[in-house]
Amino acid sequence: MDMSSLKNPLPKRKKGNRLLMSFAKQISEAGFDKEPSVLKLVLAICHDNNYKIRMDGALFFKDYL
Repeated sequence: MDMSSLKNPLPKRKKGNRLLMSFAKQISEAGFDKEPSVLKLVLAICHDNNYKIRMDGALFFKDYL
């Protein structure tokens, strides 16, 4: 969770995002109901300042949906 923080440099944030996205794909919707903080983190990625990070969020939802 700390790797995708705004305080970290871009390469570390992208790696953290990939870890979070793979975790979110594994737990699916039942996991989102049990652990809503994962979905909040994914949505935070979609609202990031950097367009490369936002693109990761959009690609996640493209694959997920």
